[in-house]
Amino acid sequence: MKVTLSELPKEGQSLILYGDVPLVSCQTLATLQAANTEGMSMLTLTVDNPFGLGRIKRDKDGNIEAIVEQKDASADEQKIQEINSGIYCVDNALLHKYLPKLSNDNAQQEYYLTDIVKMAVAEGINIVAIEPEHTFEIEGVNNRQQLASLERTWQGKLVADLQEAGVQFADPTRVDIRGTLTAGQDVFVDVGVVFEGDCVLGDNVYIEAGCVIKNAHIDNACHIKPYCVIDRAEIGAGVDVGPFAHLRPETVLSDNSKVGNFVEIKKSTVGHGSKVNHLSYIGDTTIGTEVNVGAGVITCNYDGVNKSQTIIEDNASLARTQV
Repeated sequence: MKVTLSELPKEGQSLILYGDVPLVSCQTLATLQAANTEGMSMLTLTVDNPFGLGRIKRDKDGNIEAIVEQKDASADEQKIQEINSGIYCVDNALLHKYLPKLSNDNAQQEYYLTDIVKMAVAEGINIVAIEPEHTFEIEGVNNRQQLASLERTWQGKLVADLQEAGVQFADPTRVDIRGTLTAGQDVFVDVGVVFEGDCVLGDNVYIEAGCVIKNAHIDNACHIKPYCVIDRAEIGAGVDVGPFAHLRPETVLSDNSKVGNFVEIKKSTVGHGSKVNHLSYIGDTTIGTEVNVGAGVITCNYDGVNKSQTIIEDNASLARTQV
């Protein structure tokens, strides 16, 4: 912190965070900042096993007196279960005042940022402590095992929230949400499904195993069969997709359309009730309503320089293996 003083304004406040504590929420930080009414607030937590962590020492009235590190703590202080998270909101004026005064006169011969708490108390500043809603918000990461464990904890939180909202998961431990997932009622998600970016599912959507869905909107009553990849596509209501279908960016499937197995669609619109059932590539194409595209049909629109638009009008029927 000392090296920042030359760049730190003397007015305002600073949030002090750890770079290896990734899951502290915006809401917790907003609450922490709001709690800083006299110059300093801090995030603490009461734990069953505080070994190795800084303890929050309070006076008989419950006011914070100091933070005592493990190696400097007395036997009685080591029994304290309220621990310091290392996350603070501090007035910049206090940082400019206290940081130059820090000393390494302690058992570890280190400069403890936590000593600014003792300095503030000595000047009569009331330090407010708040606790996070979830304990994982202050968990740190020191190795890849801890990173993986914390990731599963976060995934569990996301899944639990969706379950409460009406989503059923075949196995809550075998799904990944790598972004934001918004879902309606009576949605089912099978094992091995990955959601990336901003995904929206309507009511009664059924997603089978192994699908990867990225930044997609899937409307009500759709059935996504196993091992489909859906990337920045918009899928209307009552649509069947797959298995093994690949919907690439800017694909639009209108209501009640169907895309079958081993079909790839890119930057195309499939009209209401139309079907592309088997082994096809559809690129830069507009397909009208109630069209049937036979097995093996591809739209060849690239001449080596330009990609032309293909238009297939309403009620057309394309025989198999046409180009």
